[in-house]
Amino acid sequence: MWNQLQAYYGQHFVTSSDTPEHFDWFVTENQERFGIKKSVLSEKEHALLKALFKECGDETLSSVQQQWKQLLGGEPLTFDTPPSYRFLYFFLKGAVKDQHALMEAISSFFSEQAIILLLSPTEGIIIESMYEQDVPYEEIKTTLTADFYVELDLFIGKWQQELATSKRIYEQERALFFQARPHLVAQNVYFQEDLLPALLLSQVEPVIDSFLTELIPQDLSNDRELMHSIHVYLESNRNISAAAKTLYIHRNSLQYRVDKFIDKSGLDVKQFKQAVAVYFALLRQMR
Repeated sequence: MWNQLQAYYGQHFVTSSDTPEHFDWFVTENQERFGIKKSVLSEKEHALLKALFKECGDETLSSVQQQWKQLLGGEPLTFDTPPSYRFLYFFLKGAVKDQHALMEAISSFFSEQAIILLLSPTEGIIIESMYEQDVPYEEIKTTLTADFYVELDLFIGKWQQELATSKRIYEQERALFFQARPHLVAQNVYFQEDLLPALLLSQVEPVIDSFLTELIPQDLSNDRELMHSIHVYLESNRNISAAAKTLYIHRNSLQYRVDKFIDKSGLDVKQFKQAVAVYFALLRQMR
């Protein structure tokens, strides 16, 4: 079989390459690895090779990528890391056929120091160092969705320094995101602080759920424009000017809406504790 594949694909059949990302890689029962250039493989041929051999992707990884993959997989490794780093998780809502193009698109947002791993056809992780500057996180989701026609979620974990705890933190952050995910309000990127309200709301008792549902009078709850304005106002740290800019309205118009809400609900969202209560009630409505 080996000789037949070599004869059929000629120069496109390799056992190693300086550009491994241009090949699909397989391993035989005898642990012999070979790659065939992606550009010459049809979908049927690729499917047949997958049926005959085990497909493997580690050949396309750099040594640093392999170290991180092994570490997150449970192997106790030690290697040099930046003084401070964090995990950026991306979860695709469908597989992308051209995974190499996807990785290149993601790489374009970061410096060469960032480590990017595709852990499955629909999930990956970026190890971002503290040296990254001005990464347009908000643009990553919109760009990938437009280019690859696939929805995705992007979650940014906490900064960390110790390599020994990285696997535990990776598993913890990933698990918490999946637990919170069904209760999150749609946005381009999620941070740690976005998870806690969603996690708390996912576990509230019926009596508390009823309290939150009835906190805001029904006539106000039915006013979607007003509710959205108050939500943006609270998300903007109760800064009228910043919220008005996000809503594309004049600050006086937003001030009128805030005053209207306070007057009709009896809940002063300019006060911290009352603002927190209203924020949770709004999140409950938006679930």
